[in-house]
Amino acid sequence: MTFGEKIAKAIKKIKGKLIVSFILWLILVIVFVAPMGMSIKEGLEAGNGSWRR
Repeated sequence: MTFGEKIAKAIKKIKGKLIVSFILWLILVIVFVAPMGMSIKEGLEAGNGSWRR
């Protein structure tokens, strides 16, 4: 069994877990990052402060 075959077998074995992990990661990005980006944009447009530390 060559190294390439071992990698292909490993990927085939964890393919479902990789897909589930990617979907969960995408949901977390949408839930946590997108609202923060939108609020920063709206705050800068309204002139209610600068988002500087």
